[in-house]
Amino acid sequence: TGDKRMLKKFFSDSFIYAIGPQVPKLIGFLLLPILTKHLTAEDYAIWGIATAYIAGLNGLRDLGFTQVIVNYFFRYYYSEKRWQIVWRQIFGFLILWGIAYTLILGVIIYFSLRNKVGSNINVVLACTLLSAFFFDLIILFGSRLYQFKAKPLPVALNAVVSGTVSVVVTYITVVHFQLQY
Repeated sequence: TGDKRMLKKFFSDSFIYAIGPQVPKLIGFLLLPILTKHLTAEDYAIWGIATAYIAGLNGLRDLGFTQVIVNYFFRYYYSEKRWQIVWRQIFGFLILWGIAYTLILGVIIYFSLRNKVGSNINVVLACTLLSAFFFDLIILFGSRLYQFKAKPLPVALNAVVSGTVSVVVTYITVVHFQLQY
C-alpha cells in the first residue's frame, strides 16, 4: 500500500503542477478577442520589445543562485537547518542586487520605449519594475521551498493567482484605461 500511496501522490502532485499554471493562460486566451480589437500593430511591437528585454535580462535576476539554493537545501535539509542561513544570505544579497538590476532594466526599457510610449513611459516603468523588484525573488524562493517540501498546492495557487492578476490588470489597462500596450 506504500507504493500505491506514493504513486497516487506522484500523479496528484503532477496534475496540480500541470494544470495550475495553465488556468491564467486559458483566461488570457479567452480574453484575446476582447483585447485584440483595442490593440494596434504598434501596440504589439511595444509589448514585444518590452518582453524581449525583460526576458533577455531575466537570467541576470538571480545571478545563477537558483542552483545554489537547490544544492544547499538538499545537502543540509535533513542533517541541520544550515540551508535556512544560506538562503537568508542569498536572499539578502539578491535584494541588494535587485536594486542594481531594476535600475539597469529601467534604463534599458526607458531608452528603448520612451519614443514609442511618450508620456506613458512612467506607467510602463512602474508596471515593469515594481513587480520585478518586489515579487520575483519572493516567488523564486517560495516556489522552490514548496517544491522541495513536496507541497504543490501553494506553488499552483501562486501561479493561478499571479497569472490571473496579470490577466486582469492587462484587461483593465487595455480596455478601461485605453493604455493599449
